[in-house]
Amino acid sequence: MQEQQYVQEDEIDLKELFKTLWAKKVFIALFTSIVTILAIIYALTIPKVYEVSAMMQIGKLGKNSNIENTSSLVKKLEITTGINSKRKKEYPYIDKIQTVKGTNDLIEVYSQGLDNESSIVKINRLIETIKTEHKKKIDEFLDITKEKLIGLKIQRDTISSEIIEIKNAITKNSKSNVTLASLILLKDLNAQLSNIDKEINDVQISISENNIKNTELIGELDVSEFPVKPKKKLIVVVAFVTGFILSIFLVFFMEFIRGFKEEEALEAK
Repeated sequence: MQEQQYVQEDEIDLKELFKTLWAKKVFIALFTSIVTILAIIYALTIPKVYEVSAMMQIGKLGKNSNIENTSSLVKKLEITTGINSKRKKEYPYIDKIQTVKGTNDLIEVYSQGLDNESSIVKINRLIETIKTEHKKKIDEFLDITKEKLIGLKIQRDTISSEIIEIKNAITKNSKSNVTLASLILLKDLNAQLSNIDKEINDVQISISENNIKNTELIGELDVSEFPVKPKKKLIVVVAFVTGFILSIFLVFFMEFIRGFKEEEALEAK
């Protein structure tokens, strides 16, 4: 019996709620329409924003080594471009910089502006700045490496000269003890010479064209044909749903106030 009573009360409550909403259907429609129209006006008046993106490959600096760590570069660029700044940004600006998942040498850069031309200029300036900084690092690396190579070659020439002298001494000297000591020294010098030759070869490979490469743009800039902002349809839909829900809330609130006043009037009598 109690369950049936509860069901009947729920049905009555729902009917009352529906009647209340139906009685205020004009208000609900009007309020929702006004909110939606305002949203349409807003969506049509705010400026269109276009986006340009680029993919960059970080250059190489020696064997299996990037000029700059990708994550560190992204964090540095986020600071220098003010991406995370809470201040209001003026178009065009760099909107996002991120690493490409699954890679250790690719980053994506996004620029937004009121037209594609300004966005392209903005992103190209950033690319050129990165390339200039990385070119300096390449030049510094080459200078240091070339100096190291010169030093290794001098060591090799010195050891080669010592080997030649020892060989000549062995040829002239027939004493067994001197010859044995010379052979031991000769073996040691040959081992040193072999290690230096290997190190010279590794250094030469590290500065070869295959292992020295500046940062560059991969492919072409991706230019949006249509604006990425504002999302007009989304703005209108959200405004419509919000206006509809808010209008229902206002209806119930007004009914609550009316009922409260009626109760006060009855109590006063």
